[in-house]
This record gives sequence, C-alpha cells and structure tokens, in this order.
Amino acid sequence: MQRESRVPTDADVVVSPDPRLGFRQRAFSLTMVALLILFSIVGAVGSGSAFWIVFGAVCLLGAGVELLVLRSQVWLGPSLAADRDHVWVRFGGGLRPDVVQLAWSEISDVSMVSWNGRRGALAHCLTFTLTDDARAELPDHPALARHARGLTKVFGAEFAISDNLKSVWLGEPFRAMEILAPTVVKFSD
Repeated sequence: MQRESRVPTDADVVVSPDPRLGFRQRAFSLTMVALLILFSIVGAVGSGSAFWIVFGAVCLLGAGVELLVLRSQVWLGPSLAADRDHVWVRFGGGLRPDVVQLAWSEISDVSMVSWNGRRGALAHCLTFTLTDDARAELPDHPALARHARGLTKVFGAEFAISDNLKSVWLGEPFRAMEILAPTVVKFSD
C-alpha cells in the first residue's frame, strides 16, 4: 500500500468521471451564485453601501467553493484503475487528489453495494476490503487510516468509489477486475 499522486490512465481498467454530468449537476448553483454576484455589483454601484460589497465577497467565496467541488468531482482524473498487479483508488478531493495504490495481495474482497445517501439518493459503490496485514499498515498512513475508518463505519470496507458522475456503469469494471484479480480475492455483488 502506497500513496500516489494520480490514478494512471493507461491501466487495463479505468473508471473516469463524466465532466458533462458534473457540469449538469452544478449548473443551477453556479448560475445562482453568478446572478447573486451580478446583483451585488449592481447594488454596490447603485447605493454605494458596504453591505453590497460584503454580500458580493461572500458570493465570490461561494463561487470558489462551487468550483472546487466541481474540480474535485470531474477534473482530478480517474477515480479507479486496475491492472494485473495493482488497484488504484482516488479518494477525497480538495486541492490535491489522494490516491492509494494497492497490490491485489492486499485486497481480500471487492463488492458491489447499494447505499442510501442523503435525501433518499441511491448510489451504487465498489468497495475494497483490505487483508488483515494491509489493515495493520494503515496507522503508518494517517490520511488513509482516517479515510478508511469513515468508510468502514458505512460500508464495512476501507475503500470505496461511487457511481456518482462516472462515465461507465460500475458493473463493467467490477467484472473486468474479477478477471484481472488473483483467485484468492473474493468478488461479491
């Protein structure tokens, strides 16, 4: 298990986000923030009040947050890659992607699960459960350990990717990884 800077794009199996879906999901909120910024500019010019300047600054901050979320969803590269030797999983986001490279010998189980999120949203996820030896290495990587603890509470697995904004249905890479993985790795859906 080691940290990487990016998920490779030339592996046998690659799951990438679909930018069109990301833009479609964020279009309304970005449009509203842009209108509020325009409204604050008109208000500041028309009245000269400091309120409108502060309001505009808050709206600019909101636009920055929206763009960071969009960036983390669609512009940080693939979310998952696999070949005969390794699996790469991107997690988190923010300013720099967090990627973990796992050898197949460190994975005991790969599963397809459904998850009910906020407001009744349903997501399908690929989860990766680590072997006991790999799990014992997690404390050496604090960011990975923190991420794995949170996912273990929800999925019972240390790493997961959802089908949200992905360019392919996760069943396809699941079946392709089943062919690539050694026979000791259990696949369940």
